[in-house]
Amino acid sequence: GEHIPLNDLLYGMIMVSANDASVAIAEHLDGSVANFAAHMTNRAHELGAVNSNFTNPHGLTEEEHYTTARDLAILAAYGLKLPGFEQIVTQREAAFGWIHDDENKLLRTENQLLYMYNGCNGIKTGYTPQAGECLVASASDENLDIISVVLGGKPGAGQRFSDSKKLLTYVYDHYTYQ
Repeated sequence: GEHIPLNDLLYGMIMVSANDASVAIAEHLDGSVANFAAHMTNRAHELGAVNSNFTNPHGLTEEEHYTTARDLAILAAYGLKLPGFEQIVTQREAAFGWIHDDENKLLRTENQLLYMYNGCNGIKTGYTPQAGECLVASASDENLDIISVVLGGKPGAGQRFSDSKKLLTYVYDHYTYQ
């Protein structure tokens, strides 16, 4: 019977990988996790992310749930075009009223690249034992917007952040928009 604003669920889902928020959003939008996953897969395919199949909204390991680095980049680029998306994925901290009391709770993003890399504007961390530490990152300057995808980082090593930083730096050092 609890009521949580959709916007608060989105911040929790993106900033701290709140899987329960992902499920609540899926059930709200499409009636069930299965319906949402089918909808998500169909939409991804429409956008060109054809090497993906989703069975849940949060990315936890399931046999028929898979994607590729390329598909994640396609989805990230699409997301950055949506109103309000960049505002959520760039957020370092956010305070929200809690359901059971009046005290605000502080959420701090798991995306440490937002603190480590000037120009970083998102996007999403991920981790499962099977996938390792993952990061879809983006950065922008006045001339070039970049998306990087790092998959399979060693748990606890921070590799996804250092590898993403190296990738973004390499692109900015060697490429310009023509």
